Amino acid sequence: MLLTGFKEVMGCKTPLDVYALRVSPWDIKNALKKILSFSNLNSFEGVWGGSYDNIPKEILKLPKLAKLSFTKNQLSKIPEELIYAENLEFLDLSANKISQVPSFLNMLKHLKELNLSSNPITEIDEEFAELKQLYSLNLSTAKFEALPAPLLKLIPQLSELWLDKKTARELNRKYPELYHKIPYIAQNQSAEGKLLKKLQQQFQKEHTAPAMRALLLNLSANNKEKIAAQANPEMILQACNFKIVEPIRLRALEYLGELFSEEGKEALKKEAKLAVFGKLGIDKNELRQKLKDHHIKYAAKIDSTTTHVLFGQMPGEEAALAFEKGLYILNEKNIIDFWEAAEKPYMLEVANESPEQLESLGAMLLSAQEDSIAVALSMFKQGGFPKELLTELFVAYKTLASNTPTFREAERLLRQYGSAGLIGKFRSARGIFIYDCGESATTRSINDLCRNTELDGLKVAKYVRRRFSSATNYLLKHLPEKEAIALLRELLDKEGALNLSGMSLQSVPSALFALGVSLKKLLLSNNNIKKIPAQVKELTALKELDIRYNKALKKDENLKALLAEWLPNCEVFW
Repeated sequence: MLLTGFKEVMGCKTPLDVYALRVSPWDIKNALKKILSFSNLNSFEGVWGGSYDNIPKEILKLPKLAKLSFTKNQLSKIPEELIYAENLEFLDLSANKISQVPSFLNMLKHLKELNLSSNPITEIDEEFAELKQLYSLNLSTAKFEALPAPLLKLIPQLSELWLDKKTARELNRKYPELYHKIPYIAQNQSAEGKLLKKLQQQFQKEHTAPAMRALLLNLSANNKEKIAAQANPEMILQACNFKIVEPIRLRALEYLGELFSEEGKEALKKEAKLAVFGKLGIDKNELRQKLKDHHIKYAAKIDSTTTHVLFGQMPGEEAALAFEKGLYILNEKNIIDFWEAAEKPYMLEVANESPEQLESLGAMLLSAQEDSIAVALSMFKQGGFPKELLTELFVAYKTLASNTPTFREAERLLRQYGSAGLIGKFRSARGIFIYDCGESATTRSINDLCRNTELDGLKVAKYVRRRFSSATNYLLKHLPEKEAIALLRELLDKEGALNLSGMSLQSVPSALFALGVSLKKLLLSNNNIKKIPAQVKELTALKELDIRYNKALKKDENLKALLAEWLPNCEVFW
């Protein structure tokens, strides 16, 4: 039972059932006697919201206390009272103001996980390296002048390590053997960070072993080099069964497909027998029919006649029998590839032979009209799905009302044909598809989509700009020059004024100079522009230039004189 706050603590009638507590200093002071009756307390979270007050030693001495969390509490140092928590295994002091890791932590002989992220750590005491049980250490925001000796001593025993990019690069450069020995070292990717909290909660709930934790973390980072070095097929199968975090399961399935797919697909011929385990994107009745059309038998379990096994999400422990028997292993993508190669669905021919029809289908998907999207999706049911339209399909999915038949059909197709990274974006990035969330946020969202998925950023940006008048920044940076010039001409008003204020620009778009004498007024205020290039003197008809609220430009002492020289007939607003 988890209790939060004074009323719940004082009202508790079964103190031996309390395993977790989340309270403030006031609660501790006024309910101490009651708290000490929770002799089975395993997890204690201090919710201060201000400076630290000492925790009574009696609480720290509770016999089963294994987890302590004091995040966002303005701590300037690690409290020495923690040494009384002799059975502590997990300590979270993230998001404080701690600069030093003290020597007395070595008295926590059972400590396994230490989270010091979002602290300005600059120093680690030598004795810290004596924590022999520690396998997870988060120093993601530490700023070391040089790699601390205690950290180097600890690394061989660590299974998980988070460092900032600079320190991680230094470790790899100076001590490559140590760097590559760590089962998991954070890659500092956004998707990886977003999954971390869910993963750690599940690790603690399931008591996940360090080797398995490292594999799951590497799957979150899509670090195939580490996965290949550490994991066997049985471990990957366990990852396919990992609860809560779907992108992890999907990446595990992708990896299994890469390990076994080619040989398995080659052998998937007439009279093969396929046992199917777990959740699939494709409807199992549809799959059964497709296999029957190719004289391949479908089964829900492995027997003496089974030749192949198809893994979906959550396949269960029984699926491990496939490895013992040496059966061919497939994932859903392998089946789709086999079907497309065998039947050559007509929609795939459209992609190769009729670009006009493909463009028409793409326009229907981008119409934001449910009826038109439904018509386009119906055409893919039996004819295969052209992957050239994956971006359009994802945009359609994001703009449809949830839980409608059309929405569910779009999601089914995305699950069949999209990567794990793409499926991981089902619940995010929605803002850019429903309202103008600002140029900076839009650019970040599209960049994130492109980094972690196979989507075409330009297609997304063009749609967002057409519907919501955003994504101009992204387009000016990534469009071919001719298209960028056309976009600027579209933005130019009848009086020759071009308003690029508040676009989060970091530089003056090079396409702008092609506007020549048609440009008479240029507004570049409220951006992050670092410099004005000499090429601006080509804009001979320019009468007004607004560069206010660009911090770097204001600090450039020579810029006023240069602009006066380059644009003698132009009024500059600073």
